[in-house]
Amino acid sequence: MWLNFIFRRTAPVPFLESILIKEAKKESLRFQRSLFDSFSYGFVVGGERESLLRFSENLSKNLPLSLFFFFIKVEPLEGEPLSLESLAENPTQGVMDFTPLEMEAFLPKEGERSLRSLPWRVSFWLQGEKRENLEGEALYEAFEALAKKVLEGESILITTRRGLYQLSLKGTKKTQKGENKPLFMPLDVASAELLFRVCEPELNALATWEKPRIELAPKGVFLDRFEGALYPESGVEVLLPYDLPLMILSHFLRAHEVEMVVLERALEGEGEGLFYENSEPLESLKVCVSDDSTVLVTDRERGGLIPDYSTLISKLLEENHLHEGALALHLSHYAPSYFWLIQGEARRSVMRFELPLNPALLWQEIAQSGETGESLTQNFSREFPELAKRIQNSQAQGVSENLNDWVGMAGFFLGLQEEWNPKGAQEALWSKAKAFLGAKGPRVDFPLKKEESGRVGLDATRVIRSCMSFKLAGIDDETLAFGVIDSLAEFWGNLLRDMSENFAQERVILSGSLLSNRAFLSKILQYTPKHLQLHFPLQTPLDFVS
Repeated sequence: MWLNFIFRRTAPVPFLESILIKEAKKESLRFQRSLFDSFSYGFVVGGERESLLRFSENLSKNLPLSLFFFFIKVEPLEGEPLSLESLAENPTQGVMDFTPLEMEAFLPKEGERSLRSLPWRVSFWLQGEKRENLEGEALYEAFEALAKKVLEGESILITTRRGLYQLSLKGTKKTQKGENKPLFMPLDVASAELLFRVCEPELNALATWEKPRIELAPKGVFLDRFEGALYPESGVEVLLPYDLPLMILSHFLRAHEVEMVVLERALEGEGEGLFYENSEPLESLKVCVSDDSTVLVTDRERGGLIPDYSTLISKLLEENHLHEGALALHLSHYAPSYFWLIQGEARRSVMRFELPLNPALLWQEIAQSGETGESLTQNFSREFPELAKRIQNSQAQGVSENLNDWVGMAGFFLGLQEEWNPKGAQEALWSKAKAFLGAKGPRVDFPLKKEESGRVGLDATRVIRSCMSFKLAGIDDETLAFGVIDSLAEFWGNLLRDMSENFAQERVILSGSLLSNRAFLSKILQYTPKHLQLHFPLQTPLDFVS
């Protein structure tokens, strides 16, 4: 009897194949690969019925949740399969790779002061001396001693599959730069749910085998526990214990009702802690997870740096097998925005982005746009005199091709920044939007206008007029900022619908760093018609280097 187990995958997952081979060998089954391309993987096993049933049961227990694969179905095959790809007899699973069940076997059993020996050489530095080759009770006591130091407010060093870290209860320094950012590690899913504003799809992603980093905002009542972050209310990087030593140490800390620790990148050096040879590193991924469980890897360098949008879109078309073309939308924090129609080798822009960056000139245009515009600026000046003066005195030159700069312009007109700076104003508005606790903001107008060239463009002046009107109505900053983001997503959802009808194109590629914001990603997916086929970067970076 032969069965074909079919999986959907979006990235190489050698760990999947290693588990399948190992479980097949346990039952003395014959095995082969049946499907292997960018999106599917098939594993065929043959043997006696009872052996195949045990194989299926073991898979259900041992296959972990993953960001990059999921089980689709199992199909019975008639007769022995032909022309299938044979697999190596030795699984590719490394000595440091464990299924969830295998990891649990290393935890102490209730009532016992003993630990199973670790499968690689580990050194403990405790009380100024090195301890090696520990097992049983001695290994238990070493982990217990490390946990005690952490509980007493001290920091320890610990080797992980992502490098050497300093581990403590609260962190020791404040920094927001790259790899030196503190990582906040709840010790289990329940603690993550307690401490952070997090949705169920994000919790599921945190618990996957890849153990990614996700940016989450702490709940307000717990903000004082995030001393290691400069602006915790805007979000901190969160992850769960991702390798065996961290999982064992977490077990000892949870016994003392510890819910979270802080990891900070450490330099090589001496200190009390746990050390081992890190021969099998585990990739550290940062992801964004939407309300509908769409997962995007947001690390900018993933897969190599991309110099421009033309190169990026070529890679995206190739990895998504969109050889006949697609609509392509790129929305970035700092790089230009693009909306292209791709038909075979032909590429053309279907929307123009040329937005003047002069707040004073924009104020003048609004004031001279008829009675309603004049009345709006007069009322705004009377209600917010200092803000109106700042806007009118903010002379600046230049034109932007990045729609997010107009998000920044909205932030400046809302008073979220003292002096006009596009990037600073963008960040201020996105930060305010992130603090919003609701699900729907006020609807800010994002109308289109036809250019002399025949292409469509954004009537950016009316966007700002709409924001000014809501501010005069007394809408608070967080609600109004979220309304801008919500309305921007709705604008693109509606435009994708219209353009897909105009060009008879249902395939859409979405890219750009703005998609790394969970609220915006969730909203643009919500507003985009369901019949459109959305494609995202898989192994390619989300954005290019501008």
